[in-house]
Amino acid sequence: MSKFIVILYVVCLAASGFVNGSIIKKEKDQIRVFELKKGDLTLKVTNWGATLISLLLPDKYGKLGDIVLGYDSPKAYTNDTQYFGATVGRVANRIGGAQFTLNGIHYKLIANEGNNTLHGGPRGFSDVLWKVVKYQRDGDRPKIKFSYHSFDGEEGFPGDLLVTVSYILSEESSLSIVMKAKALNKATPVNLVNHAYWNLGNHNSGNILNQVVQIFGSKFTPLNDQLIPFGNFSSVKGTPYDFLKPQVVGSRIDQLTNTNGYNVNYVLDKNKNDDNEVKVAAIVTDKRSGRVMKIATNQPGLQFYTANYVKNEKGKDGFVYQPRSALCLETQAFPDSVNHPNFPSTIVTPEKPYNHLLFFKFSTNAPHVISFSIAHYYYCNYYQSEYNINRKMSKFLVILLYVVWLAASGFVNGSIIKKEKDQIRVFELKKGDLTLKVTNWGATLVSLVLPDKYGKLGDIVLGYDSPEAYTNDTTYFGATIGRVANRIGGAQFTLNGIHYKLIANEGNNTLHGGPRGFSDVLWKVIKYQRDGDRPEIKFSYHSFDGEEGFPGDLLVTVSYILSEESSLSIVMKAKALNKATPVSLVNHAYWNLGNHNSGNILNQVVQIFGSKFTPVDDNLIPTGNFSSVQGTPYDFRKPQVVGSRIDQLSKTNGYDINYVLDNDEDEIRVAAIVTDKRSGRVMKIATNQPGLQFYTANYVKNEKGKDGFVYQPRSALCLETQAFPDSVNHPNFPSTIVTPRKPYNHLLFFKFSTTDAPPGFSELCWSKRSGPIPERSRNLALEKRESSSSFENRESF
Repeated sequence: MSKFIVILYVVCLAASGFVNGSIIKKEKDQIRVFELKKGDLTLKVTNWGATLISLLLPDKYGKLGDIVLGYDSPKAYTNDTQYFGATVGRVANRIGGAQFTLNGIHYKLIANEGNNTLHGGPRGFSDVLWKVVKYQRDGDRPKIKFSYHSFDGEEGFPGDLLVTVSYILSEESSLSIVMKAKALNKATPVNLVNHAYWNLGNHNSGNILNQVVQIFGSKFTPLNDQLIPFGNFSSVKGTPYDFLKPQVVGSRIDQLTNTNGYNVNYVLDKNKNDDNEVKVAAIVTDKRSGRVMKIATNQPGLQFYTANYVKNEKGKDGFVYQPRSALCLETQAFPDSVNHPNFPSTIVTPEKPYNHLLFFKFSTNAPHVISFSIAHYYYCNYYQSEYNINRKMSKFLVILLYVVWLAASGFVNGSIIKKEKDQIRVFELKKGDLTLKVTNWGATLVSLVLPDKYGKLGDIVLGYDSPEAYTNDTTYFGATIGRVANRIGGAQFTLNGIHYKLIANEGNNTLHGGPRGFSDVLWKVIKYQRDGDRPEIKFSYHSFDGEEGFPGDLLVTVSYILSEESSLSIVMKAKALNKATPVSLVNHAYWNLGNHNSGNILNQVVQIFGSKFTPVDDNLIPTGNFSSVQGTPYDFRKPQVVGSRIDQLSKTNGYDINYVLDNDEDEIRVAAIVTDKRSGRVMKIATNQPGLQFYTANYVKNEKGKDGFVYQPRSALCLETQAFPDSVNHPNFPSTIVTPRKPYNHLLFFKFSTTDAPPGFSELCWSKRSGPIPERSRNLALEKRESSSSFENRESF
């Protein structure tokens, strides 16, 4: 008998190796992504877990964004512990004690959350490969249908079960999910759920605390400490769970200390005329993006969960998701229903199949600059208090504002968005051999063409071929960044005793002014001279009070000027019109002196005139102190090859740090010098700003740019003259506060030159390759230039 046990053990070991090896590998090899598209809505799903992995649709400005949290690779879902977008079953949510009794038989399940079973057990429906039985990508009714056969005894559940899940785009801006199950031989509990994590601001826009939720449920099922229902019902009235009227998610969330946020089942109110059919469950609104999502279902319950336990989860585009970064609104049967006879039954039999209908309808509001809510806010908080308007007049003004809003919303969502894109233009400045191109979208530097040491012209700025492509840019190629460039920790600050909460768009922090900063708006051209003695273009933008959460109206101008040969000046100014506000503007050009398409910049030489830097935490927020560059990879006081020490910076995959520039007593100081030995180009930068952000394009990956060239990490240098990051939260940093009496003035100068051409270079060599050499370029290539000889002299600027 002992030998028999040993044989069984050996067989078990061999089998487990086979299953964990070839079968799992075979499953992973079959994982695919499938796309459905109708109008402006694009849905992506995978056959692993019948999972919703992305939903792309426009915001109120017409800009497309993905509103579902998830991963870049479909295979990443095989290791997912968050259930991102998955179909959850056989029984979603919790079963207390991992057991139940059905038809006199006691079933013991596999516990995977303490003593309880969560979401079907350790390997529920979210963690298996589904079969595709129907797929139509587009057309009138794009659809995909998955099926899965759950065997008798799987995770401890009784009976064979045939399950199907369909994703359907039946109407414009709509999604239907139909989940069905048929018991083939035994009665069994079934409760399927789609576990999408929604963030209407975009999956990478930070937390959802400012989004507005309305839930059509006047009762909830209270829970014990293990989140198992007691079996009774409680009214939401007078509790943080009351969302019968629209409420901001973050307004009462901190009262829920036991669960760190919302994680509760609502008893959905029944339709007056029909208890069983489809009812509206919830409506979610994101005021910033203008997106609205309405959910309807035939299920009795709705689990509202605010991603409380999602922490440091690396998701799409490298974005790291944190707690409260999404909403889960899971239409469902009540949790642990199989152990509570007073709850609606979840028992499915061969005669009684399971049918779960779930509908989403998406829409957008008018832009917040003219939305009714903002107009009403200003009216209530300003006009009524300032001018003591009586109640009759109040009602009249509110109605008038509302009528204007209704008329404007239709206009804005259609023609203004189209009108903005129709107004995007490229403007050229030319002086000598230097040609600059900019666009009025984001007041963005699009290209800078100038000769190398051989006289051959090349573009040294990364970017796109089409100006319209910048409307979808997430890299900030060449853009003017603001209202406050770089990061603001915690997306908040206090100024003059008032606490301001901004929109987080990088974890819990605000990056580059928020989701729609100055880089993502249309600027007005107020001056344009293409050539002559002083080619110049001047853009202006009026940033309104409350934009992205910042206080006060701000009038901003940005000028690009070619005042001297081989020189570029950028002048950024801002004037506060009514309130104090932080301001830090930046030009975010990506430079590659070898040419935009010459590959990485690891062999280029950089000198930075900063002996200190501002150390940062894991979220790249300054700690508030200063450190010496001596003995660190950040020491560029003497010219250094960029790639010589870059691999020591594993946390950021390259350089991404603010330098404290030396000579802070001077109005204008030299900040940096860059040299590319192959092309011979030299770029010298000077500024009146205290800081310089050195960034080596660490997160630019597979970005299709000009001439079809695909940009990769470390393909460019950003040398952003600036105020220090998060200055508004560090009183020891130079102030970024601008007032009506204290305007903002940022001066930025570039001087370009070339080193000597190599020996033996001649007009003959040039003409054979590229035709006759221009007179100006001949001089550049064959003569030693004064500026080159004074390269080390900082006063030569």
